[in-house]
Amino acid sequence: MAGRQGQLHDRGFREAVLGRCEVQTCVDRFGDGAIEVIRQRERDHLNQIETDTLVQGVPAGQIVTGAEEEGVDGSQALGLERKIPKTPYFRNNLTALSQRYNLYFAAYENRIFVYRPKGILKQALPREPNLILATKPDKVARHIGGTLDRRFHHQINHIAIGFLGREEILVSVYDDGSVFAYYARHIAEYIERTSSGCRKTNPLPTPFLRENVGTSAWGIAIHQKSRLIAVSSNRKEVTVFAFGLSRLPEAMECRERPLDYCERSVLKRKRNWRICIPLGDGGHNIPNISLWDDHEGFAEKVVANDIYGTTWILDIWKVGTAPFKISHRANIQGQWAFRNPM
Repeated sequence: MAGRQGQLHDRGFREAVLGRCEVQTCVDRFGDGAIEVIRQRERDHLNQIETDTLVQGVPAGQIVTGAEEEGVDGSQALGLERKIPKTPYFRNNLTALSQRYNLYFAAYENRIFVYRPKGILKQALPREPNLILATKPDKVARHIGGTLDRRFHHQINHIAIGFLGREEILVSVYDDGSVFAYYARHIAEYIERTSSGCRKTNPLPTPFLRENVGTSAWGIAIHQKSRLIAVSSNRKEVTVFAFGLSRLPEAMECRERPLDYCERSVLKRKRNWRICIPLGDGGHNIPNISLWDDHEGFAEKVVANDIYGTTWILDIWKVGTAPFKISHRANIQGQWAFRNPM
């Protein structure tokens, strides 16, 4: 092991022993008959058979928390067809785990299933989610449409969880450019009230951010100290949502102010700002991004990877700064996988 003393090239790692990997099959999660339902969906996908009827841009009859359940006549298989969520193809990360609450999130099409894992050792997911968050496309999203599914375009490409200041948040981005963000605290409180049988009015969690970046959205980055959410898209640009602050942190207040009026106004954070940073010539679709800190721990730049394997470094605050481009040595063209040439 690399952590053993005296070994050559010791990098200082310590050996960690993990418990046995616990697996939940689809039958464990949804019951008998789940395998047949999923296999039929695979056949329908390969044969390009559409079985869903769309209403307001989403499939009709979806099970959603807070919606009145309609009686469904039919066999157990028909019940499973509604119960088992459909997993979209060719997406980014669709799962997230809260760092503050005992909550697990899984995205399926336009819905986010929220589970409270049970048990200490296995951390198994219950068969029924504690909450299902569902969204519908607005007029802007319907006008933009999708890139992966031209018919049902309001599907999630990526979800991520992180801290925005003191609050933990869940961010989801969609193929029609939609961006939603929820406070994890509101989700946890809703589930706690529901589980305890509270009879008081229990409103569903609603997003505190609902925006659109103009085309299929992919990468997500959240910065706790600077209170930023960054989203990349197939417009070959990154959109940074900088939220207005009632009071600047002391470290931000003491920073040297730029001479440029626009830069100075944005850094004051007196209102919400939407900062669009294009890659420029040679850029392409951006599946993943991260935020680069300065020496004080505040977000200064965005680091983006496009599907050609190029890394881009984008300045958030300095208007008109050209992006810094680092080409992949393999000169990959139109591939997501980065591999060395043979």
